[in-house]
Amino acid sequence: MAALQYHSTRNTQTLVSFKQAVLLGLSPGDGGLFVPVASQLDAAAKTMAMRLGDPLTATFAQTAFAVLKVFVGEEDVPDADLQRIIDAVRGVFCGWVGGGLISRPRALLRLRTSK
Repeated sequence: MAALQYHSTRNTQTLVSFKQAVLLGLSPGDGGLFVPVASQLDAAAKTMAMRLGDPLTATFAQTAFAVLKVFVGEEDVPDADLQRIIDAVRGVFCGWVGGGLISRPRALLRLRTSK
């Protein structure tokens, strides 16, 4: 499946990739936010479900990868890099405690400063 494309909330005619949307932040022509093209989401969701398999037995990393691949194309972030990012972010959180997620700020700082 081809990667999702994104358009401005104020102009649906100009399409950009995930990487372009992240780097631009806001649409330079009209200041709109970038959102996925709605007509592409159904096919993307089906691809995600096939990639994930059984969601009850999937690990956090497998689920995160399957979901993110819907939005992030291989040409924008190679699969190996995406998996590395997921693994690094997963290390930032120590888990669910008392219904809330407790983060470890030092781990987050290491993630921000590492190459």
